[in-house]
Amino acid sequence: MKHTIRFKYTMILAGVVAVVIGASWTAINLCLEPYYMREKRRTLIQANDELEERLLGDGTVTGAISSLNTGLFSLVRFYDIGKYDHTAMDLNAVDKDIYTRLLPYIGQTVIGKFVRGANYDFISSIGNEQYGFIVVISYNGEGMYLYKMVRGKMYCSTTTWVMTEV
Repeated sequence: MKHTIRFKYTMILAGVVAVVIGASWTAINLCLEPYYMREKRRTLIQANDELEERLLGDGTVTGAISSLNTGLFSLVRFYDIGKYDHTAMDLNAVDKDIYTRLLPYIGQTVIGKFVRGANYDFISSIGNEQYGFIVVISYNGEGMYLYKMVRGKMYCSTTTWVMTEV
């Protein structure tokens, strides 16, 4: 039977496409699926073994989780600033002093405390000498203070909360 070249090329192309699709389907269903299932099982077994090993260390789930999250402690620092004389320094002056003390911790989050008559806690993140923030809160206060350093100038925003007994 005589066929045109166009027909022959079309049949060859259709045959090649059919072979490629068939080969892909065979590879996925017969080879890759078992491989991925084997890898998932291996990963789950390895994670289970590691968790059991860590649990045997001190026998607690908290100990196991804290040992898995050891990278967190390299990002967050704790800093006990100490005591300030509440009759000589107001809170604004204290926070400016804290900001200068925290400059060595640029790029890190610092959680800390200080005493100025009452106990204060703070969270701070300092980008550089020109930009950063400190959030200050105390059980003795009636709100929260946000100190922001913008272009080298310190600004303070406050919130006031209504306290109700629960």
